[in-house]
Amino acid sequence: MQPDRIYSFPAAYDGKTPFPLLLALHAAGNPNTQLLNLTKGSRLETEFIRVFPKSAGSAWVYDSDSAKLNAVLDDMLANHCIDTQRMFATGHSSGAQMVVQMLCKGEKRFRAVAPVAASKYCSKISPIPVMYIQGMMDAQRGGGNGADVVGLFTASNACGSLTAPKSDIASCTSTFDRMPVTPGCVSYQDCQAPSIWCSHNDNGYNNTDGRQHGWPCFASTAIADFFLSLPATMSPP
Repeated sequence: MQPDRIYSFPAAYDGKTPFPLLLALHAAGNPNTQLLNLTKGSRLETEFIRVFPKSAGSAWVYDSDSAKLNAVLDDMLANHCIDTQRMFATGHSSGAQMVVQMLCKGEKRFRAVAPVAASKYCSKISPIPVMYIQGMMDAQRGGGNGADVVGLFTASNACGSLTAPKSDIASCTSTFDRMPVTPGCVSYQDCQAPSIWCSHNDNGYNNTDGRQHGWPCFASTAIADFFLSLPATMSPP
């Protein structure tokens, strides 16, 4: 184990049966234990090999950190039993932005992604299943709801304009203010790849930089369920 990364293996991992891989990227100013702790107790912990790298600086910078992430993925594939058809990525804030930048630069190893509070960096990527999560009034993102990032994914996935509520994603209680949280998730219709947008009202973040920018209380469960619901490979459109 190297100090700039944490690897976590499910209890059932025996080194012989391929397991799905989750690359999880922390937010700016956070240690790489952030998402380790936030995904603890969910199926992301029990059914995935989890990898938590640390950025070179406080936040993720594509030009500075992409080589490290490639090295981490290469190390996992070379030395552990990974299901290469089920490699996934998530991240919060700066980590979510890094996931989007990787896709914009042509990254194609991931079966699906689930960025939480990212930003838009390009106008087109290769089709990919996505669950995009952001507060409906994310103060850290200028009171935005991430519609521009969602538009990148839905355009790239050739989605129609109609959506259907994702009623199977349950409400929860915010760990920040103990208020009830509505996930606000919808599934886009007629897409080349599954596309879900969760525009939630969890106030989690802090009192200095504003609210609704945190990792909402439903996120870990919803992301695990989404990733595990996908077949190993996508059928051609």
